[in-house]
Amino acid sequence: MSANLQAEILPLEPDPDHTGVGKSRCLHCAYTGTTVAIPKVFYLKILKGMELTINHQLRLFEQPPSSLEGLMLLEFPEKSKGIAVAINNQVIPKTAWATTKLQHQDSILIIAATQGG
Repeated sequence: MSANLQAEILPLEPDPDHTGVGKSRCLHCAYTGTTVAIPKVFYLKILKGMELTINHQLRLFEQPPSSLEGLMLLEFPEKSKGIAVAINNQVIPKTAWATTKLQHQDSILIIAATQGG
């Protein structure tokens, strides 16, 4: 399984000259007023598994479900009727759950019917 990589830029001081580096004053150069360039810093976060958004909640699965049906067995093991599912705003019929593969960062909406009035 390949790891998903994400990088984010950590904020430094403003860069008014758009040079790609932050600006700061050197402590030992403070008397001369010299400005030195400080390179931007990147933070690398390695994600293992699959990231899914389920009902607007971000979830990370280290062992990703092989299909939508596998996800439904994890999320609702005791319930098999009265559930509607949409992936990325597309309704998936129950007959296609077993063959619907999930992708990293899919947005999944699960709606369960209830009784009442």
